Amino acid sequence: LATNSVDSAELIDGSVDDSHLSVSSLGHATKCKVVTTTYDLSTASGNKDITGFGFDPKVVITLYSVSGTDDWGWGFMSVTQDVGYCLRTTGGAVGLFDNLLTHQVTTSASQVGDLSTLTDGVRIAFTKNGSPTGTLNIKMIGFS
Repeated sequence: LATNSVDSAELIDGSVDDSHLSVSSLGHATKCKVVTTTYDLSTASGNKDITGFGFDPKVVITLYSVSGTDDWGWGFMSVTQDVGYCLRTTGGAVGLFDNLLTHQVTTSASQVGDLSTLTDGVRIAFTKNGSPTGTLNIKMIGFS
């Protein structure tokens, strides 16, 4: 492989060294980094802090899925302006929402996540409705 290239094994195990990446085409030295975490959907309403970006993200794109299901979603949000949307599918049903992350198990069981900024990361404030279950697998791309 060429220098600074990525093979499929690195994508799967997350061992990609992205410390050299910047998005200079945006007009300045913008940084980006992918951070991976999980969240137990049965957890009561509360905060999930996601750190390790190495900078304070201004915009995030989030991809998520639920272990053992075909449920998935993605969202994007401006951290500083509290503006964003997500698209998710649950059992074939698709929905568009005005927050970073919405996972609806049934009409009476869901977790909704809104975003705020932290030093070196972001905070997802989850609001629980009913009794959702499962493990949410989250991949978040942050941009400075």
